[in-house]
Amino acid sequence: MNNLAKVDGKSIVGRPLQQVRNRLDALLLVMKDCKATSCTLPWSSIHTDGKITNLQQALDTKYDAFYEIQPKVSFTKCEPGYILASEGPHEVVPYMEGTNWSDWT
Repeated sequence: MNNLAKVDGKSIVGRPLQQVRNRLDALLLVMKDCKATSCTLPWSSIHTDGKITNLQQALDTKYDAFYEIQPKVSFTKCEPGYILASEGPHEVVPYMEGTNWSDWT
């Protein structure tokens, strides 16, 4: 394990916490519904070219706009178990270098 947090509590690997949250939201969206290799290699579900394998790589500034538009983890209420309808969004759009959001929608 490698603790990426800085002592000041305002950044992780020199990146603002909001940028880190955007990446972690995308990662959680993959992990909450994962199956097979998407559970063991979750970054490959987001970066299908295989170039990103960890949070530190995903924090590259060139991915800021991509992660900004991804759905955010949310819930509508606290359920006593796994209730799919209360789980908020369920998918992340994979990163495709050189494309725009309008290409995916």
